[in-house]
Amino acid sequence: MRVPDERGQGSVEMLFVIMITAMLLFAGFELGQGVLLKHALDVGTEKAARILSINPADYATAVQTIRTEVDANILGGGYGDQVTVRLYDAATLGEITAAQLAGAPFGYRFLVGAELPWQGRAPFVNFSARTLTAAHQGIVERIP
Repeated sequence: MRVPDERGQGSVEMLFVIMITAMLLFAGFELGQGVLLKHALDVGTEKAARILSINPADYATAVQTIRTEVDANILGGGYGDQVTVRLYDAATLGEITAAQLAGAPFGYRFLVGAELPWQGRAPFVNFSARTLTAAHQGIVERIP
């Protein structure tokens, strides 16, 4: 009776294990990047709401704060330019302009919203495109 030749079986099994492990590793890195970008967007939006609460006319600094926070993220470098920032009236949720916020009275409630398009890329995994969003409320605290 002949014994089947099993040479190379371990190599083939190891190849499958390495492929699956690599896929899980890279997918984990990509998902981690998405989580860290979402966190950076959230922190930046919170800081921007605070800046606009103190000085509602400083919209440019608020936008730059969000973009800097996203770019300073350990895995998010280069995404800051893709951030879209919008202002909303907190009562109606209608979009407002930076000029309207600059002329708002003391105690006016507003929302700072930020969006960032993101799609993870990993071998053998097809991530769908997502839009990461964050919003924080602010209240105008300056007295004219």
